Amino acid sequence: MNYSRFSTSSNLDGSRSFYIQPNEGILSDIEYLNFPLDTEYKKYQLQPRSKQINPFSEKQSVKRVNPVQFVFLTFIEYLRDEKNLENLRQALCQRKDFNIPKLFNYIDSNQSGNLTCAEFTYGLKNVGLEFTIDSMKLIYSRFSKTDSREVMQLQHFSRIFMPLGMKYIPNNESKQFDNATVKLIGDLLSKYRVLETQFEKFRKKIIEMNIDVLQIYKQLDQTNSNRVSLDEFKNALNQFSTSPITNLDSLLLFARFDKSGDGTVTLLEFKEELKPKT
Repeated sequence: MNYSRFSTSSNLDGSRSFYIQPNEGILSDIEYLNFPLDTEYKKYQLQPRSKQINPFSEKQSVKRVNPVQFVFLTFIEYLRDEKNLENLRQALCQRKDFNIPKLFNYIDSNQSGNLTCAEFTYGLKNVGLEFTIDSMKLIYSRFSKTDSREVMQLQHFSRIFMPLGMKYIPNNESKQFDNATVKLIGDLLSKYRVLETQFEKFRKKIIEMNIDVLQIYKQLDQTNSNRVSLDEFKNALNQFSTSPITNLDSLLLFARFDKSGDGTVTLLEFKEELKPKT
């Protein structure tokens, strides 16, 4: 069987012979010698090829991630999740049978006034909720006070369930939580579990990317006072947000770092919160 053959010249290759059929590519003389003899080839005009970049032979420009932008965009992403948590806290505290001290006493089985992580986890069974210790560790770590040992007293425990701006939830005489309230408690803790797992991955990503936490803190500390106020925190977030962030919105995330509750975030508090817990 005969093959159609034609010649062309190229600035790159000089004069060469090619064999062409639609949708089957171009064959050079060398390729033609070993090509199967059961296909009929017809001559078609060659079309100029666009220049292709070979990733193995040419240097590719790699866009570097701006570490400051990465951190603040992640903060804004987590701020949306914190809003969802706040909605659940508000819904829970509107339940007539819900009371934080009562829940604490249910969980504090030995009535010591302090919860360990294991006691926190197993005590939830007293209200009909099943969680594993591993799944609760990050929640416990976020809200407990850590000096020489971890401590979770009622004041720390309350922060898990208390909506922002609410200082006190009236006591009630109900001795049991109804099913709807138990479900809300479980939904809230499950949402915390997902968020804290994601935030832990973020902490590890900071280390993996070798991000200087001090550099991020300086971006927040606009007055160089070594204490970041809520206004400074909000202003820094707004530099990277596509929609305005209010004081109330930013407080949802600010409270994560303000461990002392004094209305400011020190460098030590900031570093401690961004240090991996597992």
